[in-house]
Amino acid sequence: MQHYQWNKLPNKSIIDKTVNALISNGINVNVVKNSEDALEHIIKLIPSNASVMSGGSTTLKQIGFLNYLNGNFNKWKDLHKNIYNENDEIKRLDLRRTALTADYFLGSVGAITIDGKLMLADRSGTRVSAYSFAAKKVIIIASANKIVDSLEIGKLRIIEHALPLEDKRMIDENNSFSAIAKWLIIEKEFTKDRITLIIITDEQLGF
Repeated sequence: MQHYQWNKLPNKSIIDKTVNALISNGINVNVVKNSEDALEHIIKLIPSNASVMSGGSTTLKQIGFLNYLNGNFNKWKDLHKNIYNENDEIKRLDLRRTALTADYFLGSVGAITIDGKLMLADRSGTRVSAYSFAAKKVIIIASANKIVDSLEIGKLRIIEHALPLEDKRMIDENNSFSAIAKWLIIEKEFTKDRITLIIITDEQLGF
C-alpha cells in the first residue's frame, strides 16, 4: 500500500495548477502565505453588519478567526452567540438550522483535488448544507498540504488522516466523538462570487 505524506506542502507549480482549476470551476481563490494574511483577507471580505456563522474548524481557530469573532473588534452579526445563549434544546437546534443561511459561512475542507474540486465529510452535515446551497456566501480556509491528486486520494486523506485527529480533538475538548456520516464534493459553483477559497502556502494547518 502506498504511503502518503498528508502534511507535505506542494510546490508552486502544483498550487498554481490547482488554483487555475478551481477558478475555472467557479470558485474564487486567494493565495496567502500564512495565518496572519488569511485572517486579514477574511476581515476584508466580510462587510459590516453581515451575519456570520462557522462550522467546526481547527484551521479557523489556528489563524485567530474565532478569537477575532468572539472579541469586540468586528462589526458582524455573530450567529453563534444566539445559539450559545439559548438554553432550550429544540429552539437551539432551530437556531442552528437558521444559521446555515448566514450571509457568510466559514470553515475548511478535508481535501482539495488538483483538478479543482473541494471535499469534506461531516458528522452532523452543517457544513454540507451551508457550503452546498444554504449560505449566501462561503469562505473556505485551507493550507496547501490538503491538495491531492484525485477524489480517491482525497477520500483516503479524510478517512486515514483527518478523521482520527478530529476524533481525538472532539474527545479531548467535548468528551464526544467524530464520525463520517455525510460527504460533500463541490465540483463547480455556478453562482458568481459565492465561494471563496483562501489557500495558505507556507503553513500546515488543520487536519
